[in-house]
Amino acid sequence: MPKNNKGNLKKKDKSKNYYSYGINKNKNINTNIKKRTNKNINYNANPNLNDNFSKIQKITTTEIKQTKEKKNNTMKKIMGLAIIMTLLGIGCACAFTSPLFNISSIEIKGNKKIESSTYMKLSKLKVNTNIFKFRESEIISNIKENTYVENVRIKRLLPSTVEITIKERETKFQISTNNEEFAYIDENGNILEISHEKIPTKPILAGNSTENKKIKPGEKLEETDIDKIKDIIIIENACKNNEIESFDIADISNRFNYILTFEKEAKRVYIGSADNLETKILFMKSLLEKQAGVPGEIHLEVSRVYFSPE
Repeated sequence: MPKNNKGNLKKKDKSKNYYSYGINKNKNINTNIKKRTNKNINYNANPNLNDNFSKIQKITTTEIKQTKEKKNNTMKKIMGLAIIMTLLGIGCACAFTSPLFNISSIEIKGNKKIESSTYMKLSKLKVNTNIFKFRESEIISNIKENTYVENVRIKRLLPSTVEITIKERETKFQISTNNEEFAYIDENGNILEISHEKIPTKPILAGNSTENKKIKPGEKLEETDIDKIKDIIIIENACKNNEIESFDIADISNRFNYILTFEKEAKRVYIGSADNLETKILFMKSLLEKQAGVPGEIHLEVSRVYFSPE
């Protein structure tokens, strides 16, 4: 009996050991799981990480919304453009085919020298043709064939009127040619017309450098002559401002000594260059008044002004 009890006790002790080992093993596993879960809980409990994660979520959702909105806006724009292009196409078709837009009247404005009928012919516009079918550049080019035309402006007054406004050049001087003709010149040296008639109110330019064969309507004088014309215009304006009647002839052969001829006074004035005009014009006016009716020459090109009777 005692022997058997010892064996039983040994068995019981062994089972207790196994049992206690299992309990210890389970305890270790549980503690490890708790540590890991605690770590996870501490990781998730970090407020900065939670904020970053929520921010990332917000950014992604906003980006998705923005991309969707962009796509929608793009589609709306495409649809809008398509509708506009369709309406424009319909409108253009109606404009080019409807008799409502046929030209019924052509108005010419601003012309003083040339008659309106001349400009009508030059424009080549025709009544009862569509108002949208002509090119403004072509009409302007056609009208500018006339040498008096400086500028042209065209307006379409819908539905059926065309308005043409013209700025004409004005004759400022005239040049006597070898053929006993007169070339009309504007202030910029443009040759406007060749005529047998002399314009009594326009001064004649003598001593010009431009050759006679180059003096044709539509052409310009040489640059040296154009520069001299500018000086003569300054002199002419100075005379008008001092109530001196305009001269009849201006000799521009020497830019440093312009010569003005007053036919009514039977006097020639050697005015020199266009410098110091204020003083020269005052001397001129004084001598013209003092020597009224006496033919002669007034010399203003020298330092000492004097009058020389014929």
